[in-house]
Amino acid sequence: MRQVKLTQYQRAELIKLEKLIPFKGVANRIRIILALDLGYSIKEVSEILLLDEDTITKWKKKFLESRLLSDWLGDDYSGYQGKLNKSQELKIANLVNSEVITDCLQVADYIKEQFGVEYSVNGVTKLLHRLGFVYKQTVIIPAKVDPVKQAQFLQGYLG
Repeated sequence: MRQVKLTQYQRAELIKLEKLIPFKGVANRIRIILALDLGYSIKEVSEILLLDEDTITKWKKKFLESRLLSDWLGDDYSGYQGKLNKSQELKIANLVNSEVITDCLQVADYIKEQFGVEYSVNGVTKLLHRLGFVYKQTVIIPAKVDPVKQAQFLQGYLG
């Protein structure tokens, strides 16, 4: 396999970039290439950075195959966007705000009926958390308690 060799300029740029990057994964990729350039073996780099050898090999291969630094660093990662668009999520938020929802299954059924998208109960829970909702256990309280009738009942019961 080919050896990683950097020019002085490339090395200086990577060191500068590594110090500026707040993301651990990206900084580790840079450290991998810098260590390989210094002559450390894949096994040594994996031991130093506490990563497995397959990860070191993968990032070395990607570095050697990439033409641009941004290709290698993977700046185009956008993350998971979810199954629903923003307007659909807004409709779900309006439903939860306007009705008493006692079970995530109700929301899952609504999503399937309205948008044709299936969600598990766990998926709905995560969706509702992402939308800013939290679940609180309801407390059963007797409604419209009449203290006089309660006292009469208690007197007759104990009496």
